[in-house]
Amino acid sequence: MDTEKKFYYQVYPVDRDLSRAWYVLYRVNGKRDKARGNLNRYHTRQEKEEELLRILKDLSRKYGRAINEPYKDRDKSVTGTMAPSHQLKPETIKKLSLIKMLENVFQATKSKLRGKTVSTYQTKIIHFLLWFRESNYTDFCEVREIPKEEISARFFDKSKKNYKERSCLEEYLEYLSTQTGIKFNKNKTRSNKTLNSYVRVLKTYFEYLVNGEVIPHNPLKGTSRLKESSVSAGAFRTDQQQLLSKIIQERHPHLWLACQLSYYCLLRPGEIRKLKVGDINFADQTITVRAEISKNNKTQTVMIPDSFIEQLRFVLKYEESNYLISKFGHPGGELMSVNHLGNLHRSILRELRFNSKYVLYSWKHTGAVSYYKATKDIKGLKEQGRWFSLDMVEIYLSNLGALNIEELKTCFPEIGTICGEKPSKAVA
Repeated sequence: MDTEKKFYYQVYPVDRDLSRAWYVLYRVNGKRDKARGNLNRYHTRQEKEEELLRILKDLSRKYGRAINEPYKDRDKSVTGTMAPSHQLKPETIKKLSLIKMLENVFQATKSKLRGKTVSTYQTKIIHFLLWFRESNYTDFCEVREIPKEEISARFFDKSKKNYKERSCLEEYLEYLSTQTGIKFNKNKTRSNKTLNSYVRVLKTYFEYLVNGEVIPHNPLKGTSRLKESSVSAGAFRTDQQQLLSKIIQERHPHLWLACQLSYYCLLRPGEIRKLKVGDINFADQTITVRAEISKNNKTQTVMIPDSFIEQLRFVLKYEESNYLISKFGHPGGELMSVNHLGNLHRSILRELRFNSKYVLYSWKHTGAVSYYKATKDIKGLKEQGRWFSLDMVEIYLSNLGALNIEELKTCFPEIGTICGEKPSKAVA
């Protein structure tokens, strides 16, 4: 075995929550993959940790690589309950390496973030750390061994003229944006929007290190934001709606219920997933979107149209505490997995060879566009979609092409006419 070449890994969930599924995310030869083994057959921490050791040894043999570091040491360095850097005593800071400090700050701050945000941030932080280690960068020893200014130059400050090597962060950003080796899968590369989000997350956590006086300045402060495309998920045409309606209803009734909630009530997939039977008020014909499941952290209500209300009455026989669409496909007490509905919907779209711009979220766009075209009621649409302002609704509709003025098609004057008059015959 080549002990000089190593593979790097991260165990999830990082807090070792026994109520969630465990797995190992590892990186080798520039590619990421997952290993689960029999982790989720066991129910105690000791059993799971023993299985983790077996998985890591198998991976080491499979790739002929040495494990980056013993599992127990790795576990301590990643999951230690360390306070944010600005709350640590100076003597504690000096004993931590720069990368471990970044790891610990993330662990300490994630409890303040929403679930989806934690997942997003975690992906990007771990991606950077795995790249950093696999790229054979040293951890710049311990912070106490290198002056802050030198850390700045070696780690990320490309303005230092006397430092000949390129900065670590400079190389990482180039790695993210180059055309080779940046694919998440075989068909998708990172968009400018994704690249901007990587920079934003890293900038946030480097700022914690600045506040804790671990580094002199934020290396990403002033980084130019890449221009993002305004193209969003598309709205379905009428013929597409009819086709999908027939197929989804036949195959997956619970998915069709989610599509209807998105179309009629303009709910987001994440909100639908956590919606409960008790959130539906049949007397007022409304649905309450609780603050804890809403994107904007506000409790608001949306109307249930007459064309949809009867299709919801089946839930009256279930407990109010049940999720409207549980993991079993009907109202129940267990939450469905995060990507279940999206993956199911995506598989049907791929089977029918729909354009990639169409996703589950497209039903929300379709409902908004359909309501606006039928009523021109932009104020009512704002309330149903829970947008902050009418300007936001107009931008939203404009991006979807719903603000196209019909008169432009029927009343546009021909060349050579005034106010729609017929052109006079040309003089010979």
